[in-house]
Amino acid sequence: MSLTRILVLVAAVAAAGIAALLVRNFMGTQSEAEAAPKMELSQVLVAAREIEVGTRLTVPDVRWMDWPKTAVGSTFITQDAQPTAIEEVALGAVARSPLSQGQPITGQNVVKADGGGFMAATLSAGKRAYGIELNAERGAGGFILPNDRVDVLMTRKLGTDSSGESNYQAITVLRNVRVLAVDQTSDEDADSKAIVAKTATLEVSEREAETLALADAMGDLSLTLRSLARADEQGEGGNEKDALNQGAAAGVTVVRYGIKGMSTATPSQ
Repeated sequence: MSLTRILVLVAAVAAAGIAALLVRNFMGTQSEAEAAPKMELSQVLVAAREIEVGTRLTVPDVRWMDWPKTAVGSTFITQDAQPTAIEEVALGAVARSPLSQGQPITGQNVVKADGGGFMAATLSAGKRAYGIELNAERGAGGFILPNDRVDVLMTRKLGTDSSGESNYQAITVLRNVRVLAVDQTSDEDADSKAIVAKTATLEVSEREAETLALADAMGDLSLTLRSLARADEQGEGGNEKDALNQGAAAGVTVVRYGIKGMSTATPSQ
C-alpha cells in the first residue's frame, strides 16, 4: 500500500472520530438542556417610561413585564394577583418618587387618591396646601372643583361712620390660585357635579400661605371661580400682604340697607 493511501485512510479515520465526538457532545448538551428546569416567569407591573414625582399616572405610563418568579418582591403588583391593575393604577394614582423605565410599581413609589401622602405628592415643587372653610355662598355655589383656578377674596368690617352705619371692605388677596381638592375630593372628573363643600384646599407659595392666614384672621374669605379662558394667566398682582392694608385712601365700599355706595372718609376702627 502506498504512503499516500495510508495518509488518506488515517485522515478519514480521524475525521470520523472527530465527527462522532462532536455528535456525542451535542447530544449530551441537548439532554442537559432538556433536563434543566425552565425558569418560571411572572407578569409584573412596571413603569413604561421615565416618570417624575407628582405625575398622575395614565394607562400608557405602565405595562406588564416578564419577571423571574423567584425575584418577585412582596410589594410587586402581579397580573396573577391583580389582572386589572393597569386600569386601577391609572385611576388617580400619583408617583411619590421618581420612576425609571422598567421599574416595578409598588405601594412605596405610587400613592392612590385615598392613600396617605397623596396630597403631598400632587403639590408642585416648593408649594404648600392651605385649606379654606367654605359654604355654598363662599364657594361659587358649589361649582368649584379640583384643578379649577380661583381668586381669594377677603371681606371685613372696618367700623362705623359718623351716622353709626357699618362700613365693610372686600379686597382680592390672591389671584389665579389652583384648587387641589374640595373636601376629600381631588378628582376633577368626579362626575362633574357641583360639590357643596365645607373646605377647599389651595396650592400656594409660602408667602401666599402667610397672606391667607393673615386674611383669615382679619375677615371672612370666599372664592370666585375664574374663566377657563384666563386660567393660564399668571397672578395680576395683589398677592402680597400689602393688599390687606388697602382701604380708606382708595375708598371703602359701604353697604347700607342693601344699597352700595363709596366712602372716601377714613373709617373708625
